[in-house]
Order: sequence, then C-alpha cells, then structure tokens
Amino acid sequence: MITEKTSCLLCGADDAEIMASGADYDCETTAQVFHFGRCRSCGHIYLNPRPTAECAPEIYPSDYYTLDASHQPDGWSIMGRMKDVVVRSRLRAFMRGVPHGGTVVDLGCGDGALLLAMRRERPDARLVGVDFAVSAGQRQKMEKAGVVVIESALETAQLPENVSLVIMNQVIEHLWDVDACMEKVRSCLRTGGMFSVCTPNTDGYDRPWFHSGAWGGYYFPRHLNLFSREGLSRYMERFGLRVTRRNSLLAPLIWMSTARALQLRRGWPRWARLRDGNVFFLVLFCLFDALALMLGQVTSNQQVVAVKE
Repeated sequence: MITEKTSCLLCGADDAEIMASGADYDCETTAQVFHFGRCRSCGHIYLNPRPTAECAPEIYPSDYYTLDASHQPDGWSIMGRMKDVVVRSRLRAFMRGVPHGGTVVDLGCGDGALLLAMRRERPDARLVGVDFAVSAGQRQKMEKAGVVVIESALETAQLPENVSLVIMNQVIEHLWDVDACMEKVRSCLRTGGMFSVCTPNTDGYDRPWFHSGAWGGYYFPRHLNLFSREGLSRYMERFGLRVTRRNSLLAPLIWMSTARALQLRRGWPRWARLRDGNVFFLVLFCLFDALALMLGQVTSNQQVVAVKE
C-alpha cells in the first residue's frame, strides 16, 4: 500500500511521537502496520505516514458496511433497527431548526440510513447525500425517497447553496483534505445554518485502557485524524463556525472494534471475531457507556454542533 508523510492538521508541526501502532484489524485489507503520532506542539493525534487518497478503493472494499448496507434497518437486521431508533431520536432536535423546505446535506451518507430516516420525519425538506461511493441498490432507495445523491469525494463535491443543516457523522476522521471539506461546509451554509460533527473522542475514558493500538477509535488505516473535544471545537471555529453544543455519545461500535482488535492480536480467525450485529454485546457496551456518562465520564464518541455566524 502506498503511503505518504503528513503533518499536524491543527498546528502544521511535523514533530510527533508515536503513541499507537496497529494493522487493519477490521477488514484486513493489508498486513501493513500503521502508526498514530501525537503532535508535540498541540497534542493532536494523526496517522503518519498514511495511505494516499488513491488507496481508497483498497481500504474501503466492496463489502465495507456503508456499501453493502449491513447496518440498514431492512428485514431482520437488528443492528439496522437499533441504528434507526438512535438516528430518529437525534434527528428531532436538529430538524426543529430546519425551516419548511430547507436543505439538509449529509456528507459521507454511506448507505443513506440517516437520510431515509430523515425523509420519514420531514417529507418537505430537500435532502442531499454525498459520498465517494454509493451502491446501486442504496442509490435507488434514496432517489426513490426523493434524496439527491452526489457520488464524489467530499473535498471536491459541488454542494448546494443556502443549506440549513450539514451533517457529518463518523466522517471527518476519514478525510484526506479536511481543510478543503470545511471550506465547502462554511461556503454552503446559510447564515445561522447548523453543522453537526460526530467523531471518535480521544478523551474517551476507555482509550487509555487500550492506548497502544487496540482502541477501536484508531481503526487503522481508515482513520487519519483523531480529535479531542477541545481540538475539534477550536478547529471548527477556525472556519467561522461558533460551537453551540458538545455532547458525549454512546460508543458501542468503537467497543466492538476494540474487541475485534484484541481478538486479532490473540490469533482468533476472522469468522470467530465479534460482529457488529451481536445484540448482546451491543447492549452490554451501551450499558458500559451509559453508566460512565452517569458517573460524569467522557465517552469515546462525541458530537460537536456549530452555527455559521
């Protein structure tokens, strides 16, 4: 796999200490070992060296979950139905700020689950989904629901204007050119428009337990930048976005990835490792995080919401 050297996204320094190493423990697209460094100047954590953007088809294979819709709420997919309940509960707070007929853009729409749930809540809204690859089946479902699908890299996508809400769920950590994407978000939002980012949180209470490389938030080699809550807030404010809300979210899928990383290190075959659809462990890990939140802890999943001034 071709890799490239990079520098800190937040401060531009190129002096980082290696703090976590690992291979692709989820899809096993390569046996190559990757390293996360912590910037000595500002503390930001980033993958260095990292795969080049041309490696995207290699590290996101055709059976990647956002392409095969394995998390969709279709049929008997327990994972999909749980996701649908969570998505709908989060949507209601957002959609109150979207005017009738307003435009919502989902950057990194994946299998379209969020937009399809949103359509059921708000038939009046103009919905746009953007991703570098969308399966033919999911494109058909979204277009049938009146969702505009833009198949393009986020950094170069042509976005609509006067957007009321931009959503980026578990995407910013995957981007090669984060600055370019943030400029697009700022430009497309109307004044007062909202921008919501959900991403792993390096301040999560569980990360120090698996800091050397098994923590699920590392997700080698697809996660390129990992943010603390303060780091993400400062970064968004750099683009004229005023942070209005910061939340800790349940992180069962990060726990699932952590478990798979530990199983891989112990030599478990891929077929025997924990799957995202395992309801028992999904519920168990949700309870872990719910208890941690009750005790005032910060989880490994965060949401930061900002408004364009």
